[in-house]
Amino acid sequence: MDALSTITKKKEVKKTSSVPAVSADSSLKGLIDNYATEKKAFKEIESRVGELEVQVRAGAEKLLDKEISQNSFTKSVTTKGNAAEIRVTRSDRFSVSGEEVETHLVDALGPKFDQNFEVAESIQIKASVLINEDTRKKFLEKFTAEEIEQFFEGYRSVKTKKGFDEKQFDLTSKERDKIAPFVKQAKASISVIS
Repeated sequence: MDALSTITKKKEVKKTSSVPAVSADSSLKGLIDNYATEKKAFKEIESRVGELEVQVRAGAEKLLDKEISQNSFTKSVTTKGNAAEIRVTRSDRFSVSGEEVETHLVDALGPKFDQNFEVAESIQIKASVLINEDTRKKFLEKFTAEEIEQFFEGYRSVKTKKGFDEKQFDLTSKERDKIAPFVKQAKASISVIS
């Protein structure tokens, strides 16, 4: 046997879908083509609008910061382009997160921490607590500190106090830079007025 005789020819296998293909009339074919074309154009426009929104938000937030530093606090400003006008409204929602966030914020702000943030403590029942009847009955009685530690997991979280959206501008720029990795403000909204 020579080497060529051992080589087998590859078989062509048509891939078939389990979804049946049906024929559409010419009217529906035109609608399908229009839909696909418009859908593709819409996705491209959506992408461009998203990119523009990021740039407009960044520029408008700078204008908002400038207005606050020169005058008094405001959540919204309006500004005009050549042919349109927008309103930018800064959110009063914040998220506070990070490893040892409380320690970092206290170090960065010192006594200003208590003016701007509050610590929430919560507990969670350990799964093993609910296994036996005696333990369940203990929940009806008062616990000592040792018992609380035995049955519960404790957590501390930090959140901004009400009005922090305004109070943040009472902090120095150095203090704001120090807390920036841990405190994130929700994105400002942009509305087209005209």
